[in-house]
Amino acid sequence: MFEIVAKEISFHGFLWTTLRLRYNDAFFKEVPDLVRQGRLKYREDRSYGLEKVGEAFLEVQTGGNCGKKVVMVTDT
Repeated sequence: MFEIVAKEISFHGFLWTTLRLRYNDAFFKEVPDLVRQGRLKYREDRSYGLEKVGEAFLEVQTGGNCGKKVVMVTDT
């Protein structure tokens, strides 16, 4: 703690849990429609097969993935 005070390091951000209570209903009212309409886009980085879980985890930890990492373990 002394290191932070002595070097005047500051940290700013927010915890999503504090915002969740305030915006949860509005999020689920608005965002699914925006995704359906194509106005809000998202990315998935997929790996196929249960044997790829370890590799997928490492990609997430090292920043090697692009978007949300999904491991597809079955075709259905």
